Amino acid sequence: MLSIVNSYGLTGIDGYKVKVEVDINQGLPGYDIAGLCRGVLITKATLKSGSMHTKEYALENGRDLFVVPGRITDIYSQGCNQIIKNCQSAMVLDSSEIISLYGKNVTNTNEENHIQLSFDEQIIMDILGSDEIGYDEILSKCGMNQKTLNTLLMRMELTGKIKKLPGNYYCK
Repeated sequence: MLSIVNSYGLTGIDGYKVKVEVDINQGLPGYDIAGLCRGVLITKATLKSGSMHTKEYALENGRDLFVVPGRITDIYSQGCNQIIKNCQSAMVLDSSEIISLYGKNVTNTNEENHIQLSFDEQIIMDILGSDEIGYDEILSKCGMNQKTLNTLLMRMELTGKIKKLPGNYYCK
């Protein structure tokens, strides 16, 4: 089950909930993520990071592996780019690619995007305004740590509240 970490634990795209208490600041070990999920998405990884260990656990356990490519000059993209180079995963540029792979419909209507936002989600929406804003600018303006922001952005992207653009930019 492809999963994202939210305030309730892990929520699967297929509608099933796995009740796991997660301290977002601590995270889950890679083997837990690979064991609980149908697929693993890696968005940033250095060559010797925990994400690379998670990749190994996912491949060993027959899980789908998805990787977002990054700038070739960015140390935090070297692991992702290496995984893609070695053809060990599917390169993804948009969350809808993963969702549709698992047979789910991707629908974004204005009505769905006007649901109640959490306090942190509202902060992100206010920062985005009507512009395309880069990740680094969002990080500097929101006052959150990087781990919390990454989780929040992924959750908002998967629920259709925001869209990730090439170059690590986001928009409503």
